[in-house]
Amino acid sequence: MLSELIQEPPVVVNIKDRLSSIIPKIRELRIHTVPVVNDSSKLVGIVEYRDLLRRKAPLGSRVSSVMLPPHSITPNTNIDTAVKRFYETRLREYPVIDNNGKLIGILTRSRLLTAIKDQLPANIKVEDYMTKPVLTITPSDNVAKARWLMIKHGISRLPVVDGNKLAGIVSLTDLIEKIYYVSMPRRARRGDYSGEEEFLAAPVSSIMTTQVYSISFDKPLTKAVDLMVSKGVTGLVVVDGDGVAGVLSGSDILKAYMDSRKIILPIQARIEINDDAKPLIEKVINNHLEKINKLVNVVDFKVDIRSRDSGKRYEVTVRLKDDKELHTATAEDRDPVSAIREAMDKIMQSIIKGVSKARDTKRRGKTQE
Repeated sequence: MLSELIQEPPVVVNIKDRLSSIIPKIRELRIHTVPVVNDSSKLVGIVEYRDLLRRKAPLGSRVSSVMLPPHSITPNTNIDTAVKRFYETRLREYPVIDNNGKLIGILTRSRLLTAIKDQLPANIKVEDYMTKPVLTITPSDNVAKARWLMIKHGISRLPVVDGNKLAGIVSLTDLIEKIYYVSMPRRARRGDYSGEEEFLAAPVSSIMTTQVYSISFDKPLTKAVDLMVSKGVTGLVVVDGDGVAGVLSGSDILKAYMDSRKIILPIQARIEINDDAKPLIEKVINNHLEKINKLVNVVDFKVDIRSRDSGKRYEVTVRLKDDKELHTATAEDRDPVSAIREAMDKIMQSIIKGVSKARDTKRRGKTQE
């Protein structure tokens, strides 16, 4: 049962707290998601570490100005629903509330993976759900290239390869964390770099993690769960002999579970492109949906990608429906990945505009009371 997996949140913050008092705790404890409560202990939002870093939120900001909507589950939520919620939002920790909306604990993705491990079909191998083709980078490439590759392709980690040998790994969270701190005024930070420009010009070897956990492509997926949980990591490099074959994340394992249980996501796609581009298209879509699902509840999502002029141009139409409205966007480009990214960016901006408008309306209502 889900109730048996709930644990005490390592950090809980109040809407009145400032980031300067909580970011050091989040960083020290390597926490990804923090529940936000009001003075009555009711869950009113969440603070996600990577979101704060990406937005370069000032340390003096109050939590109330940067928090995301209050994603939550209850002790009565079934396992399948919990898996779906984790997959859609890409959260690493999920707040758990009682019937009155009060925070009672947190569920981690690590514990959820352990709970579903024995229900994964025994014949599923790592190669069946790893991300491929794999993108890699060399130790001598600069940090700017690593960031560009991850953002462009919607991935969160890059294996670093020196010749044919796996030398390290760079994660998006670690990278934008470093950018966040080197971007601070000199009096508020410490570090070896004078600013963001110097940091981005540095070689990847200066910031990569050399302790890399890997798994063979032909191992059962259950072995990957054991390794992730025991080492406390969110992803593994997949190897084929001495070569890098792919990357496997916790979300990939959740997807395997949903496929085995035939859990349907509100996503439909018609894609008229070659198979080589499809993995990159899926990554871009999932990267945007991760952010969107933290702002609104996605009820329906459809994407249509059609080739034009004998494959010389691609036309993309995206339709996303949330609880309140329907968002649509179109884009054209010679590169199908660029076309889908442009259309998803338009959808994202439409949603942000709607959320901001609703927030302003709510604030004006409170002022008039």
